[in-house]
Amino acid sequence: MVSDSSGNLREDKEVTIFGDGEQSRDFTCVENIVEANLLTIRAERMTDEVFNIAYGEQLTVNELARLLSETIGVPSELKPQFAPARPGDVRHSLADISKARTLLGYYPKITAREGFERTVKWYKLKLG
Repeated sequence: MVSDSSGNLREDKEVTIFGDGEQSRDFTCVENIVEANLLTIRAERMTDEVFNIAYGEQLTVNELARLLSETIGVPSELKPQFAPARPGDVRHSLADISKARTLLGYYPKITAREGFERTVKWYKLKLG
């Protein structure tokens, strides 16, 4: 997926994307997870139920890298470096959140973009 273990984006350095970057995931903000947990606690007779909790939309790794770059303010001339895909990496992943909607009334409120923007804002406040 994406390697940024040294803080490359924050330091205006290139990041590495494993594969072509068109693999996708269903990213969600932690606030959506907290909301789902609170709905589960309030629900009656939810023992032994399993739910997929996510946003319900796919975002490619390339889109994620672009979103993070825009949110952090990385210069547009910095392009990711692509490396061979990692063995066993799933190409596409999208959670089916319909059961959580039906039984819990779960509707995610925070988009991936908004979640990343909030996270970057928090880091800027904490780390300067």
